[in-house]
Order: sequence, then C-alpha cells, then structure tokens
Amino acid sequence: MRPTYKVRYTEWPPWAMDTFVENITVLDGVLKDVYAALSYSLNYNFDIKSEEDRQFGSLQADGSYSGMLGKLINKEIDIAGPFVASEQRAAVVNFTNCLGFSSIGIVTGVASSDRNVFLYTNVFSWKVWVSLFLTIVGISLIAELIFSVPVGGWRHNQVSLLANYFWFFWRYLVGRDGGSTNHWTLIHIWHRQSFRILLSAWLLGPVITALLCFQGSIMSTFAVAKLRPVIADLDELSEKANIIPVTSRGSAVQICFKTSQSHSELWKRMENNSIAFKPEAVEETIRKVEKGTHVLLIDYVYALHLASDYVKRTGRCSVQVEELHFCQSFIALAVQKSTSAKTVKKINSKLTYIIQAKLTDRWMNRVYTNYTHCTRQLPERSKPLNIKDILGGFVIWSIGIVISSLVLIGEIFQSIGERNFKKQKNSPALKTTSNVLCSKKKC
Repeated sequence: MRPTYKVRYTEWPPWAMDTFVENITVLDGVLKDVYAALSYSLNYNFDIKSEEDRQFGSLQADGSYSGMLGKLINKEIDIAGPFVASEQRAAVVNFTNCLGFSSIGIVTGVASSDRNVFLYTNVFSWKVWVSLFLTIVGISLIAELIFSVPVGGWRHNQVSLLANYFWFFWRYLVGRDGGSTNHWTLIHIWHRQSFRILLSAWLLGPVITALLCFQGSIMSTFAVAKLRPVIADLDELSEKANIIPVTSRGSAVQICFKTSQSHSELWKRMENNSIAFKPEAVEETIRKVEKGTHVLLIDYVYALHLASDYVKRTGRCSVQVEELHFCQSFIALAVQKSTSAKTVKKINSKLTYIIQAKLTDRWMNRVYTNYTHCTRQLPERSKPLNIKDILGGFVIWSIGIVISSLVLIGEIFQSIGERNFKKQKNSPALKTTSNVLCSKKKC
C-alpha cells in the first residue's frame, strides 16, 4: 500500500503558486513537478494543501512556532515548504537536500535623479570643494611670496596681490588660461624657476584632476536615465529613517534581520511592519511602495514576480527590484524530526536527480515575464567624488609646493647675497666720497 504524506505549502513563486481548478486551490510551480516526480519514483501519495494563514513559521514569545513550522512540530502534517533553511528552524525540523538558493530583494519605488537644480555641485563632496578652495588660496600665497620677497620687496598692497593670483589660478581651474603674462603681477616672476615649478604642479595636479573629473561626471550624470530607486541598498535604507520597511510575517527575512547585530536598528523599524502574504495585503503594500513611503523586503525572485505582476496589471513602471547580497541561504523542504532516516534518505536521493534535471529553469522564465526594461534598469545614483578618488592630483600638487618652496628659499638667499654683494661693492666708493667731502670742509 502506498504511504500518504500530508503536505502544506505557502505561495512563493516559482517554487509554489496557487492556481484554481473548479474553485479549489491547487499547487502549481516547481514543487508541483517535484512532488509528481517523487510520487512516481518512490510510490508515495501526497495530500497537498495550501497553508491557510500563509505563514512559513516563526518563533513566538511563548516558545511555539506559527504557520507551517508549527504544524510540522505538532505533527499535524508530514512535509512542508519551501523554506529558507536557517539554524533556528533546523533545531526543530529536518531539511531535505537543497532545491535552490535565495537572496533578499527590495521592492522599491522610483524617483527622479535630477530634481536638484544644483546637481552639478554634487559631483564633488563638500570636502573636495573646500580642499580646492584652500588649495587655490595656498598656491596664491606662495606666488605672492615669490613676487614680494625677491622682487617686490613688500611694497605692493598684499590683499590686492593675493586677489590677483587667486583669480589667475582660478581661471586655470575652470578651463581657461591664466591670461596675459605681461600683467605686473606676472611679468617679473614668470621666468623664475620657483614659479614655473609651482604652476606646473598646479596644472598637473588639481587642475587636470578636478577639471576632467568634473566634466566627465557632469556628462555621465546628465547622460544616464533620469530615474533611480528610492532605496537601493540597506545602507541607504538605514539613512532614510522616514522610509518604512515591510516584510512577510514569519519569513526567513524576519529571522535574518532579527538575528543580525549589524542591522538591529532596521529590525526595530520593521518588527511591527510585517504582513501576511494575502493578495489584498500585498496590493496595498505595493501601492505604498509606489508612493515612495515604504519598501518591501522579500525573496529576490518573488520580488521580481510581484513587480512583473504589478507592471502587467497597471502598465506603470513605478516599482523596481534591487538584489541584496545579505542573508543568502538555500531553499529546501522540511519534514518532522521524527521522520525516519530511511524515508529522508529516499527523498533526498530522488531530489538530487530532480534538481539536476533543472526543473526550476522553465519556471524561472515564466515567473516574471513582464519585468520589463523599465523596471530592470540599473539604478543611477549621484555619488560625489571623495578625496581618495582624486588624491593623486593633490599629491602631485603637494610635491610641487615643496619643491617650489625649496627653490624659493634658494632664490631668497641668492637675492639677499646679491644685495649684500652690491652693498659691499658700493661701500669703498661711499667711503672715498665721504673723505673728499670731509677734507673740503676741513673735518
């Protein structure tokens, strides 16, 4: 006589999907093929029903488990799934061989990436802008020293002189040359080695780096698609405290965040925002996601299915799915702890052949057929360049400043030496003239 096993499932495309035959809910998807193959090869009967509360099962405050896990533990059913295997669940049930792998996906709304009229300022972070300003001030001060110490002798208005050099170097930074070298601030120092080294360091360092990076970033920023996800990853979700994270009640996603120390703050935000995956609850949540106030965290493939279905029903490309590389695990069926090892071994041996036959592939291609280009586009985020991104230019500039300063010191000593030499050379003539005048006056 063929043994009969009671089976429960909850909807999780493409693994398990509800379909209706004469107003009766029946199983469709990967598990339909799996159970059919197991029934044929092992001569088993499976009494398959959908889980009424649509919960996979999670640990409750009183120590019991909800959903399908609770029924397995209480021996109301024999097999349930699919589940994302976890250490917590493995303590109360046995898992079969791996059916596939699961990662978390974020179903998020989309927003314009260029609403800010000052978008161009976001090409660099504020630290880079401040560094560029201080760099121009610093190089202007050194140019002022090159002019004042060996040449001008501090006779000119130093504020005006500094402003002239600031404007000179700023012109290079915005893509213009420095203007005529016949200007009084340049004509006397243009051929000095210290100034040439200073200018070379400025042109090879900050000017080339900042100018080309700025132009390239502006072009790439405005050339890309104008929409980006409201939330692209968990870091952004952590920063935007006004966005409400929602997940499925009793799911592996809940367990992942609940047991993750690095995402404890996110768990506090989503702890009371779980839903049972009934059509009306999912529909309401997706509408909130579309408005940009909520995000839905579920299995990545299931997220693609929901987005695809929403595009099909509404015709709007207003939701997007982002895959997270967090809490990845394998998918399996669960059996009672009391199930004989011989039975589990038989099921596992046949599951290995079934999975190797790649039954999942044909279902994967069907589960999100409407997930079109408008929802699959890559996220476009305006990421400011940081100091590390253009550090090389500032290193070149710093080396140039040091060399220029050393040459300037040499020029200063050389200038002092020349002045002293002239004084010494003119000193005998002054003494002779003084003696002549003194003799005429009969000193």
